[in-house]
Amino acid sequence: MMFFIRIVIVLCFYCLSMINVFAVTAQSDEIEIVLKTDEADWLYNVSDTAYVDMSVLLNGQYAKGIDLQYKIGTEGLKPTSTKKINLKDSIYRLSLGTLDKPRFIRCVVTVDYQGEKYIKRVTVGFDVDNIHPTVTLPKDFMSFWKSQLKDARVIPLDITMDKIESRSTSTVDVYEISYQNTKDSRIYGALAIPKKDGKYPVVLRVPGAGVRHYLGDRSLADKGFIVLQIGIHGVSISQPKEFYKELLRTRLKGYYPHFDADDREQYYYNKVYIGCVKAVDFIQTISQYDGENLAVVGGSQGGALALVTAALDQRVKYLISYFPALSDMTGYLHERVGGWPHIFRKPENRKDKTIHAMAYYDAVNFAKYVTVPGLYSWGYNDRTCVATTSYALYNTIKADKEKFIEKEAGHVYTPGQQRLINEWLIKKLK
Repeated sequence: MMFFIRIVIVLCFYCLSMINVFAVTAQSDEIEIVLKTDEADWLYNVSDTAYVDMSVLLNGQYAKGIDLQYKIGTEGLKPTSTKKINLKDSIYRLSLGTLDKPRFIRCVVTVDYQGEKYIKRVTVGFDVDNIHPTVTLPKDFMSFWKSQLKDARVIPLDITMDKIESRSTSTVDVYEISYQNTKDSRIYGALAIPKKDGKYPVVLRVPGAGVRHYLGDRSLADKGFIVLQIGIHGVSISQPKEFYKELLRTRLKGYYPHFDADDREQYYYNKVYIGCVKAVDFIQTISQYDGENLAVVGGSQGGALALVTAALDQRVKYLISYFPALSDMTGYLHERVGGWPHIFRKPENRKDKTIHAMAYYDAVNFAKYVTVPGLYSWGYNDRTCVATTSYALYNTIKADKEKFIEKEAGHVYTPGQQRLINEWLIKKLK
């Protein structure tokens, strides 16, 4: 009996030990690519040479003998240097070269290890405060937009407002709203209003690219704001996800930011820009609005829409624009990157009539008419709304402005950027 017990104990220890062995064996190695520039802020003067120290950490330790590939080139354009190397030492110093004009250089490092691909980027700027726009301002720019808005405002708002019980709380009421925009389009949105009696400032949130539902910003409403979120495609904001996926397969199939880009009256964003301004008209009808404090907020496509709204409507008092799209789109015509949606990246799109039409929609041209305080933010590693175009826009603005750089960030809101939005709104509006 004792012999049998000993055998069972030995087998148990063996099984436990084998479990540990298998656990260690199954655990994948952790790879981290580390890129450290010789300037902490990633910024240089024109004609300076930028350097980056490259290393690879394997489970937290410097790895030697690792193969990697790097590509270097002017931001947003084809790489001009590509090379594969073997890391014989812990750190490899790489020259990124220099630029003779204000803009950015990007280095992309790739490691293939055990069937997995790891990528890290660093994007360094040269004389960034002197990055100026390439887009031309049409002589009739503002008269064109005043005429477009005048015609649109002949059409009554015809407001609908339906409470969404499932989204409302004990402190905030949430509504799906809509109003007539142009003759053949409506704007839909989600409106969140504090239940407590009183007058409140308003935050207008304009959307990034795509199509989606909106739930109402209860968090910001709980801080004492009325918040209006709008969509731009003329569809209800409370449909199932499959509904919006179907839109992308049908009516919005292709790439809506390119629709009718050669016609300034018919371009897709014509009714979008008008709809954002008519959102301000709608806000005036909200009885709880304090009538004075109004901010417009957006990122990416929304970053452009926020700036456009502030430029076209003096009732907007504050502006937040993060990594703004539709900015200096003609950069590609001048041997540098242009703004999203990158219409002029393809040479076949560089037609005179398209270049002419797009000048009326370029956020940089609207930036010249911004008169209100603004907060602007972007990251240097953004590959969608690239840093060059954000600086081209920011450097154009003459109004009071603040910028917050998250240099390592790509096309995404970081926690720091999100936090700053609320802090800035509370400071300015309350």
